[in-house]
Amino acid sequence: MSSIGFSLTLKESIILAMKIIATFFLLVMLTILASCEKETILTVDQTSISIPDNGGTQTVSLTANKPWSVKSDQPWCIVSPSAGEEAVSSRITFTCEENTTYNHRVCMVTFTCAELTRTVFISQTAKNGLMVSQTSYDLTNEAQQLNIEVQANVKFSVDVENDCKDWVTYNMTKVLTTLTVVLDISENKTYDSREGKVTIKQDGGPLSSTISIKQNQLNELSVTTPEYSLSHERHTLSVEIKSNIDFEVKSEADWIKYVETKGLKTNQIILDVSENDGNVRVGEVLVYSKSAPNDVHIRIEQAATPEIVRFDDPLFENYCLYWFDTNKDGIVTYTEALDVEWIEVTNEYSGSEYESHAIKSLSGIEYFPNLFALYCENNQLTSLDLSKNTKLELFYCQNNQLSSITMDGCTALVEFNCRNNRLSSLNLKNFNRLIEVVCDGNQLNNLELQGCTALNTVHCFDNQIISLDVSDCVDLLELFCTNNRLVSLDVSNNSLLVTLKCASNPLLKEIWLKTGQTIEDFTYDTDVATIKYKD
Repeated sequence: MSSIGFSLTLKESIILAMKIIATFFLLVMLTILASCEKETILTVDQTSISIPDNGGTQTVSLTANKPWSVKSDQPWCIVSPSAGEEAVSSRITFTCEENTTYNHRVCMVTFTCAELTRTVFISQTAKNGLMVSQTSYDLTNEAQQLNIEVQANVKFSVDVENDCKDWVTYNMTKVLTTLTVVLDISENKTYDSREGKVTIKQDGGPLSSTISIKQNQLNELSVTTPEYSLSHERHTLSVEIKSNIDFEVKSEADWIKYVETKGLKTNQIILDVSENDGNVRVGEVLVYSKSAPNDVHIRIEQAATPEIVRFDDPLFENYCLYWFDTNKDGIVTYTEALDVEWIEVTNEYSGSEYESHAIKSLSGIEYFPNLFALYCENNQLTSLDLSKNTKLELFYCQNNQLSSITMDGCTALVEFNCRNNRLSSLNLKNFNRLIEVVCDGNQLNNLELQGCTALNTVHCFDNQIISLDVSDCVDLLELFCTNNRLVSLDVSNNSLLVTLKCASNPLLKEIWLKTGQTIEDFTYDTDVATIKYKD
């Protein structure tokens, strides 16, 4: 039986052993060398830096045992140098630009060395600011409160100039927000404008903003004498004007002329009043300015040619000559007119003869101050002024074309009939003797009856009246107000009311009566209006 094996000579054994030892030694050396690889070092001597708002430079000390780099995340912070080889100690410089904003800002600088990083935060303060949204105010003369918006990132105080402390007050108790300054401005009751300054300044610092305040004067525009009563002759009228503003003059009558002259004082105007060869006339001159709180009216009344009553309408003139020219000299004098108490110029004609007998004007009626009754029905009158006929008690003007009637002072009126005209409003306030009003068939949207305590009959149907107040008409017996635009009607204070006609008011939703009140003859739209009661 044979066997397989091997055997080494001594020499071969020694060589093999030496190779094994060499390999082992090599492995050991490699292990030692690997364990001796140097550890990365990266240190920075600061982690945060503060820079003032005007900019500047700061440095930090860097230690690294390997190549390093530095990077800023903001363009306003420049790092130098930005990279290098290993260094026992290196100075890194940060250069920061001026902060021109009013906000604090921060930059992050990152140092990198191999696998290590270090961070330094650079903080820059905001630029100090103190500004106001508006530096000049032009105010009216009224008392008012001024809110001033302030933009500031510093503490500040408010300084009111000594010359205006009596009318400008810093209101510390009414601050709207921490960035609003409130100033109380008192009313300027003088005729001169005034100016003042308020300074908002930084506490302990150089910043400030100055606000200029101008307050207008109390504007004055008035006349010493607002009314003139002149004879019929031509007049040159000097009118004194009190004013501290520019003004304009406008005559509203063609017989009054404003005379402009550079030789006059600024507080006078000259008016040229022409001779009056007609009836008494009244004109107004308007003195006005856009800056004035109100316009000024100068009223000029000029007398007619002495003692002669002038008429515009020949039919009315013929009537007056026939009845009132007592001495038959062809004129009606003022003395003759004083004796007249009754005028009746009712047109009784119709058809083709109506036009030729229709009076178109009652001009001259103002010369009959003692007139008691006026009947002028069925004519073509368009306007009528009875303000001089203050004793008038009976007035009938129905069936004309009247769009205006002036009755100021005619509070003695007892009966008034203006049916079938073109009136849009009628003011009878405080006509406390008035018993009967008939105004149906007009275009009235407003009828004033307050203070008419004696009134017992009102006919105002066929108009456009929206509201009707009869609460003062405690003696009212009869009210006809059908075919209007009434929304509500209150007759709860009219306990004597016997007849109430208020149908054909499609907007009339409620009718108020007093609890227990009954009306003998009462018609209304039952499908629209509701009866309500008051205690």
